[in-house]
Amino acid sequence: MTKDEKAQLVTAQRYLKSAVDYFSCGRVAQGVACVENVDVLVDVLLSISSKKPNRKSPKDNQ
Repeated sequence: MTKDEKAQLVTAQRYLKSAVDYFSCGRVAQGVACVENVDVLVDVLLSISSKKPNRKSPKDNQ
């Protein structure tokens, strides 16, 4: 996993935490928006990972 992919996962995590906070205080529209942002980020990560060629780890070469 690259640094950019990890950063996107951290961003998704922050959106999910924000969504929980919004839902718990009754701000449903903002919570839904956060969940939609997470959905977009996950879709991007999945499309990136499916386009990457499978790389062998250095352990496989030994």
